[in-house]
Amino acid sequence: MSTCPGQDTRYWKTEDIFEIACGGCGQVVEFFKTDGARRCVRCGKRVMNPRISIGCARWCKQAKECLGYDPAEHAGQATELSLVDELIAAIKHNSATIKRASAMRCRC
Repeated sequence: MSTCPGQDTRYWKTEDIFEIACGGCGQVVEFFKTDGARRCVRCGKRVMNPRISIGCARWCKQAKECLGYDPAEHAGQATELSLVDELIAAIKHNSATIKRASAMRCRC
């Protein structure tokens, strides 16, 4: 797989790295523009990236490799919101699959 051009830090702007306060405890959590979520080091709460945008998936030739599905197949019906929803669903599915596999391996 080739590297996603959007993840190439040579082309990032200063605002592509930013801080968000944790909703649970107020601790500052540092984000990179490509992070979907980060875990707060103080309270452990999962903090979502409010600035994430995957609009590039509409035109990027590597979108299928990056996201796990091809947004071009949904052309005409896809909106920014539906792309985000599909990405979240894919992450949840992969997360559940990993948890099940881990539980089957570790019978602690």
